[in-house]
Amino acid sequence: MRSKDTIGLKKKPEQLLKFINGMESKLNQIILDQFESLEARLNGSKSLPMHEVRKEAIESLKENGLPGNKNEEYKFTRLTSFLEKNLDFNLSNTKASILKNDIESSLMKGVEGSTLVFINDQLSSEFTSIDPDHEDILIKELKESGEINSNGFDHYFRKNQSFSEDGFLAWNTALTEDGIHIQVSKNKESSKPIILYFFSDAQAQQVINKPRVLIDLGENSEVTFIENIITIGDHISFNNSVVEIIAEKATRGSYIKIQNDTDNSVQINTTQVYQPDNSTFSCYTFTLSGKMVRNNLNFVIDGEGAEANMYGLYMIKGATHVDNHTTVDHLKPNSGSNELYKGIMNEQSRGVFNGKIFVRQAAQKTNAFQANNNILLSNDATINTKPQLEIWADDVKCSHGCTTGQLDDEQVFYLRSRGIDKDSALNILLHAFAGDVLNRLPLESVREILDEAITERLK
Repeated sequence: MRSKDTIGLKKKPEQLLKFINGMESKLNQIILDQFESLEARLNGSKSLPMHEVRKEAIESLKENGLPGNKNEEYKFTRLTSFLEKNLDFNLSNTKASILKNDIESSLMKGVEGSTLVFINDQLSSEFTSIDPDHEDILIKELKESGEINSNGFDHYFRKNQSFSEDGFLAWNTALTEDGIHIQVSKNKESSKPIILYFFSDAQAQQVINKPRVLIDLGENSEVTFIENIITIGDHISFNNSVVEIIAEKATRGSYIKIQNDTDNSVQINTTQVYQPDNSTFSCYTFTLSGKMVRNNLNFVIDGEGAEANMYGLYMIKGATHVDNHTTVDHLKPNSGSNELYKGIMNEQSRGVFNGKIFVRQAAQKTNAFQANNNILLSNDATINTKPQLEIWADDVKCSHGCTTGQLDDEQVFYLRSRGIDKDSALNILLHAFAGDVLNRLPLESVREILDEAITERLK
């Protein structure tokens, strides 16, 4: 007979919860082994601030593990069990062999700006090109910034991140080696975007990548960034990506995520945005395909006159699963946030939306608005939505809400009475529904590309 200690009956409740949540799962142990291998080859780099952060992340993973099936934040998206069943984390990536034509055909046509191309987490000098307008913007590999601790790297790296709140964030940080550090100089304004392409080579076997981007925006600067994760090949691909954006005073910026990957791609995307006084930052997330996609978008508004905007459109079908989790934390008075996420789901697709707004006691005169609207095109499509407000201040204007339903029959009838066939009427209404998010994009060239993809999808 096993002892009570062995079966966990004497464990404290929080210890038992960690046990249930998968702390002792094989995947957690594999990550710990990979960290030890990383440490063994770092040599003198162990004493640098970057590795101190890695150690903090791995300690958090040891204590909390990856989110298990009982984790409330991953209640509808059981990523850990899915990954353990479908990927071999002891298997190393093969040497990338993506053809030049595959790269060039995947780049967005008509979008002018700097292009940074990563293939299996490695920056490709062959396909990367820097626009002359961005020559005064510091773009260097994250490893290099971490090793020489240049430009206040230790001040920006992992700012406002809590590893205990998300094991996937801790996982990415603990094993971070490659990635990119972008530093925008003070008063720099650019109408051209910086485009980040992360290619995964899944032609020969599965592929596992962990993109990492650190962006610090100088005072009174303005730049737009675009991110696109693309899988080449039919095998399963897994990307656990983290983007940190640190703004200074009076900055204006945008980050656009385009998620239109293969049906065998799995993505966990964490985006952390820090905003001080008089800064404005907007995030746009467009999800059109993928096997399983989890987006964590977290804003910390730590200044007066700051404004955060979050816009999302998920337009999915088949067995695609998309989970959008957003958090806005208002710490200072006289700030605002606007959030609009819309979903169109067909066939057996599943969507999840969980939006949280925190208004701290000091954050008087905060204006915060949140909305999530969904259309289900089939009886098998599912949406789980949960908007949340937690307010400690008493002089604020805050609202949230969600809607879920089918297309309005009266609107369809109105269009058909004007001689428009049923399919065309449905497409017009769905396109207008999606356009409420699409039309907010700051770049017309990107808007046209996405509009074409949405139009094709509606056919």
